[in-house]
Amino acid sequence: MIQIEKDEYEMKRLLILLLALLLLTGCGKAAISADQIRENIIDEVVSCHPGTAGSSLRQAAAAANVLRFATEQKLSKNDCKAAFEKAWRESDEETKGYFRENYDGLSWLITAAFSDYDSVSGVFEDAGAAETMRTALGAADAETDWDALRAVMEDRLSRS
Repeated sequence: MIQIEKDEYEMKRLLILLLALLLLTGCGKAAISADQIRENIIDEVVSCHPGTAGSSLRQAAAAANVLRFATEQKLSKNDCKAAFEKAWRESDEETKGYFRENYDGLSWLITAAFSDYDSVSGVFEDAGAAETMRTALGAADAETDWDALRAVMEDRLSRS
């Protein structure tokens, strides 16, 4: 009887150890899909149309949403490269054109928020996106997540 209890205890310890290893290595993380990239990255960037009424507010809301998605998904360059490439290939030329046109401003706004949030906080407040942006900026490894996503997008744009 004591041997059976000891064996059960050892099996539970082994199971806990295996679960901990899975969590630490990220094996339980689902791969990011091209549809998720399209909906949460490409469509957000495309939604801002510089030079139109309200474009700076749409840009701020899109910047907050893009960064939120990157930090929630804990995107690494490897995680999103294939999905971004597939979403890009599936996008029509008009979408790609708007993305190219809007990307620099959105990227600048996110980078500025990391370096000096106070200098750009007003546009996030006006857009109703301040809470989303502050939460995303405060996420663990937020800047690393943004750098990974930015690298993938800029690599794609450099080859367009």
